[in-house]
Amino acid sequence: EEASKIAGFTLSVPANYEDYKKQTIQAIENDMIEVIYFNDTDNEGLRIRKAKGTDDISGDYNEYKDVETVKVGDVEVTEKGSDGDIAVVIWNDGTYSYAIDAGEAKLNSEAIANLIANIK
Repeated sequence: EEASKIAGFTLSVPANYEDYKKQTIQAIENDMIEVIYFNDTDNEGLRIRKAKGTDDISGDYNEYKDVETVKVGDVEVTEKGSDGDIAVVIWNDGTYSYAIDAGEAKLNSEAIANLIANIK
């Protein structure tokens, strides 16, 4: 709620992802909300971001062997990764940009679809 006030919009995300049950929520005034998921040993599992605009907000500028645009429900997303693991997913709805950045969490197409369905 406090992050929404700072950013000027809301972000709804799953309460946890697999073993990553702790969250840290950060916001940039009138710009972005970021939720970081951690496990019990404080290892980062993944980050979910939402920001105004349509730019890539992942913060991941690595070159990936596999880059694919796929349809997830009604949403076109770009998945980036290597050797079957998806490291970064980005998409936008014309008003807001979204990004999922995997830390230690293993993301596949099914996991991505489930996450995207629960991000608003």
